[in-house]
Amino acid sequence: TSLRLFIEEKLKQLTTNWWKERIPSDVQQKAKENMSKNESPWPWVKTEEKSPIFYINFPDYGKIIQRRDNWNDVFLKIFRDPGMIISWLKELEDIRNKIAHFRNITVEESTTLRLNTSKILKTIKPSEKN
Repeated sequence: TSLRLFIEEKLKQLTTNWWKERIPSDVQQKAKENMSKNESPWPWVKTEEKSPIFYINFPDYGKIIQRRDNWNDVFLKIFRDPGMIISWLKELEDIRNKIAHFRNITVEESTTLRLNTSKILKTIKPSEKN
């Protein structure tokens, strides 16, 4: 959630039309599909309205960050090395999927989760203690 909100915040600082201008079209399309799946089939059940960033898939964070204009205008100053953040996210992807689908993770995966999450949060929120 912190990374999603961070990406959204940084892209909103560039343009109010950040979703259309800064999110790759394939990511936009997949998010649209995910939003549709989330809609309630019953009119009496209201679906919580969230930013479209909440409907992207975990691997899409890397696509958004690495996109040339996003990288040059925003994320280069923060992460400095595109390989670094992509590596952290890649390591977290399988662990995130296991947790999201209620599968057990190993002690090593738990350590990786804590370490990489800590590194990302310290990078995007350097003034806060994690």
